Amino acid sequence: MPEPVIHFSETEIDFAKNLISGYELFLLPIYWILLTRIAMYFLKRYEVKDLSLAKNALHLKFFGSIIANLIYCLYYKGGDSNAYFNDGWLINKVLFSSPSLGIKLFFTGNLAENTDPVINALNEQFRYGTTSDTWLVCKFSAFFQLFTFRGILLTGMMFAFFSFFTFWIFFKKIVSLVPGMKKQASWCIFFVPGVIVWGSGIFKDTICISCLFLLFAGFHDIFFRQKNIIKWAVIMFFAGLVLFIIKNYILFAFVACAALWLVFSFSRKFFTAKKSVVLKVAAVLMLLMICFYSGRRLILFVQQEALINDLIIKGVKTGVAMKMQAENNNQGTSSYDIGDIDPSFSGILHSAVAASNVTLFRPYLWEAKNPLVLTAALQGASMLLLVIYLLLKVNPARIVMTILKDPLIQFCVLFAILFSIMVGIASFNFGALDRYRIPCIPFFLLAIFMILNRNNKLPLSKPHQH
Repeated sequence: MPEPVIHFSETEIDFAKNLISGYELFLLPIYWILLTRIAMYFLKRYEVKDLSLAKNALHLKFFGSIIANLIYCLYYKGGDSNAYFNDGWLINKVLFSSPSLGIKLFFTGNLAENTDPVINALNEQFRYGTTSDTWLVCKFSAFFQLFTFRGILLTGMMFAFFSFFTFWIFFKKIVSLVPGMKKQASWCIFFVPGVIVWGSGIFKDTICISCLFLLFAGFHDIFFRQKNIIKWAVIMFFAGLVLFIIKNYILFAFVACAALWLVFSFSRKFFTAKKSVVLKVAAVLMLLMICFYSGRRLILFVQQEALINDLIIKGVKTGVAMKMQAENNNQGTSSYDIGDIDPSFSGILHSAVAASNVTLFRPYLWEAKNPLVLTAALQGASMLLLVIYLLLKVNPARIVMTILKDPLIQFCVLFAILFSIMVGIASFNFGALDRYRIPCIPFFLLAIFMILNRNNKLPLSKPHQH
């Protein structure tokens, strides 16, 4: 029997409005208390001692998700967060009307490429069903809405709730690697304003930063500790798959930096061990040959697949399109310009410093034209002051030497810089920039504090040992 054709009303399809329901105001404190108790139960079960910190971090994520939804429902009155939520609700409406069709929607990569005529007909009624990245976020939204009575604030809290556990796993991993930096690590991971808001709502960014933290923790356990290999291999596979679908450039950046982290760690252990000079020289030559060959093969592969050029061109085109859209919508005050960008590898290198600067430190305070951009400007100014503090406390030559001696710091610095360049080139709008950059912010801040800690410049902290 053929599936029935389902049509939604214009009111149901419309997401450019306030989607907050009145009943959510009554359910919100109930969900807040209930989800907090569930989180504390699981943390106690695993003998977590920092329950006060965990509770505060979880509540901040709840608060951030609510703020994000209020911004999109009351200030923007639309946007991608509302669209993800509304498309998720439409998926569940199909699921309850025709369970077999609803299940098909959950297991469909995207609606545009599906050959089923009924699903093709539905594609025109969904805002984000055309591409696999946005459609996957809609499916996450639909799944969480099964537990939230179609409440956008409550659904945002579910995103925050599940992402909190990934943040906590990452935090515990960093603390285990740098025992004397628990307080500073909590600042970098849980208490950065932009990460609190844009890393907790119904966004791609919430899912992506969560997957990134899982990849980091799993990579260290598998390759450095050789523990829980099967469990982490499964988790890393699914986290990597989700990242590949939603924002593959984050996965590419992580893999590149993680590979270098592994190489630097093992080479450092080898060369500090008691080995003969001849053996060390031979190892250096062998390592150089392997790097040269691997690098050459990688470049040939990338050129054949046109991965880098495709990513660069897409990023530049996306950034230019966003800038033009902002100007057409009279939102030019939130756009920025880092000069003309040549979508080639050499052109990207030429714009790298400006792109990295805009991601990490801009908007400047005098560039803030509205409250949201002002919040981002205050965060950027704080990070710039922290860099200045680092330069005043530690000699630049010592900073370089510290980075070269510590593979973990190398990973954080390389990932932050590489990611900041990509995001700075592709955003062109301070509003989008504040969201897109959140994966690199914790790593950048952690690198600064680890350098300070390594040089005994943090009060009441133990020297870094890795």
